[in-house]
Amino acid sequence: MLMKVRKKVFKPPPKVESRVVCLEPQNPPPPVNFTEWDGLSRVAFLRENKTLAAAFQINSVMSRNILDDFREAYYWLSQNTADDARVMSW
Repeated sequence: MLMKVRKKVFKPPPKVESRVVCLEPQNPPPPVNFTEWDGLSRVAFLRENKTLAAAFQINSVMSRNILDDFREAYYWLSQNTADDARVMSW
């Protein structure tokens, strides 16, 4: 996160605070399925001025199976990863 953006700087002010983040590409790129990553990225930034959670509630864009796979992977990683481990690529 680079900085917080207070809601009072917007007209009209939103109901939530905002953040500015920096996404830096890795070299070499991680071995991910580009189609799946592209789909996930599009869903994440699909709706202007909406929360990330709201974007994932659009059933026609992303199936429940994909979300279930992400939840399952997250749960497995949280149970099988050392406390001091870091995610180096995703």
